[in-house]
Amino acid sequence: MVSTLIDQDTRRWRKDILDRIFLSFEVENILSIPIPHYPQEDQLIWVGNKKGIFTVKSAYFVARDIVEKHEGGESSVGDIYAPLWKKLWHLNIPAKVRIFAWRLCMKVIPSMLNMCSRGIQVDPTCPICHGEPESTEHAIIYCEAAKRVWSKWNDSPLYLNERNGEIMDLALYLLEKGTQRDMEIFFGVAWMIWYNRNQIVHEGNGGSEDHIWGTAIQMIKDFKGTRSWDINNPQKIEKAWIPPPVGFFKINVDGAVPSVHGHSGVGVIVRGWERRVVAAKCLPLSGRMTVEETEAIAMEQGIILAKNLGLEKTIFEGDSMQTIQAIEAKEVRSVAGHIVKGILQNLPSFQEARVRHIGREGNKIAHELAQFAKQLDEEQVWTSFIPDWIEDMAKAEGTG
Repeated sequence: MVSTLIDQDTRRWRKDILDRIFLSFEVENILSIPIPHYPQEDQLIWVGNKKGIFTVKSAYFVARDIVEKHEGGESSVGDIYAPLWKKLWHLNIPAKVRIFAWRLCMKVIPSMLNMCSRGIQVDPTCPICHGEPESTEHAIIYCEAAKRVWSKWNDSPLYLNERNGEIMDLALYLLEKGTQRDMEIFFGVAWMIWYNRNQIVHEGNGGSEDHIWGTAIQMIKDFKGTRSWDINNPQKIEKAWIPPPVGFFKINVDGAVPSVHGHSGVGVIVRGWERRVVAAKCLPLSGRMTVEETEAIAMEQGIILAKNLGLEKTIFEGDSMQTIQAIEAKEVRSVAGHIVKGILQNLPSFQEARVRHIGREGNKIAHELAQFAKQLDEEQVWTSFIPDWIEDMAKAEGTG
């Protein structure tokens, strides 16, 4: 029975038992299966689309994928990155940048390390900073010269100086939490950084970070055929955090997934109409969940904390549009559907409960708590005493 592998009190996998029964790679895969806090009945779902509901159209694509693989051809129909490719090819940027973006995600640009891996005898050291091997990520993101360019992106949703992920992880993160404009900036600036790198390597001259940034943004604006797109003063979709109405409590949640190794984490912060922090929570998850699963668990944990605190009038906010839409549409057959179902079952337990989407700008503390949770081994909840570092963030964010 699967139930014997689950701790019914903590609703977490019993790793001690898993280690005795399964191989290590199997244990890792099992730990990455999310367990809903509120037990649900088993149900069959269709894996051919995100909604988990069978359609003839989705069955056609699944069948076509099987046939193409059987015939030895390569197919991107069943590719988990298919939504990214679809979005990428529809970006409003020059074709050369879209092609570069695809090559960048596939790690086939001729960086020094990539050329070495293909048997070409070259020095793998970065030709720009001369400090580290030039991987794809180093050339575009983490080289000190590249970092200076990215620092010009005032409203970047990526926090590039804090992350150490691969290009594909960053692109998928933008697909989930960013806007089309964010993706156009990311790939447009990346293209210009690579172009400038090549100018230095092959021509012996390159531009400053201001020149690289400005040229990239101008290229995107010119392609759009408009001069009204102000990068430093855009029409913001995000809104700063604002306190809830009198008598309400606002619960902000966020989920964070590891760039490569490690486990996912969840962060929750509860504040009242007087801006005071009521509670906060950091929860490390048992394995590496998908973004969709992690964000759904974050919302679930926000509800659990609010119920434990005995709150009656609540507003739940998260920056995952996909999760909010799944709750609003009552989509319970998707990958995270069993978690969404538990959320829907428990929202009516409050006197009043609202679920809203908020941009990253208004969800910074929950984001930081989720990042912190990835470093923990066990759950941390603060109620009667709130750490100074959380209070300080709340004071800084609560000025909206």
